[in-house]
Amino acid sequence: MRRAGFEIGAVTGRLRRIGWLDIPLLKYAIDINNATQITLTKLDVFDGFKKIKVCISYIVDGQRTTEILFDLSRANHAKGRAGIKCIYKSFPIWKGKLSRYGNDLPKEALTYVKFLEKTLGVKIIYVGTGPEEHQVIERYW
Repeated sequence: MRRAGFEIGAVTGRLRRIGWLDIPLLKYAIDINNATQITLTKLDVFDGFKKIKVCISYIVDGQRTTEILFDLSRANHAKGRAGIKCIYKSFPIWKGKLSRYGNDLPKEALTYVKFLEKTLGVKIIYVGTGPEEHQVIERYW
C-alpha cells in the first residue's frame, strides 16, 4: 500500500504511517469541521489488491464501540493503543487498473464509494483514480 501510494516523505524520505480507512475517526473529523462534502483520493492505490478493508468500529475492554478514545486509559493504559482492536468490513476489488475505466467507476468501486457516503453522511464529490491531475472524477450521482 505504501509503495503503490508513494507514501514516503518527499524531503525527508521518512515512511508515512498508513493503514485502512478508519470510519469512526473520519466521522469525527467531518463532524468537528462541519464538512458537507469530501474528496476521496488515491482510490487507484487498490488496483491489484484482493480486497479493501474499512474499520467500522472498535473493540475496547471487550465492548464494541464507535467512540473515539482520546483518553487511552479506557483501553488498558499499560497496553496503550494495543488495547484497541479494529473491526473491519471488506469490499471486493475491481479488475485491472482503475484509470482504464475513464470517468466511469467499476461496480465494485462505486459500491465502496456509496458505502462511504452513506456511513459518513456526506457526499463524495471527487474521486481520484490516478496520480495525475486529470485523473479525478467529478461525481454527479
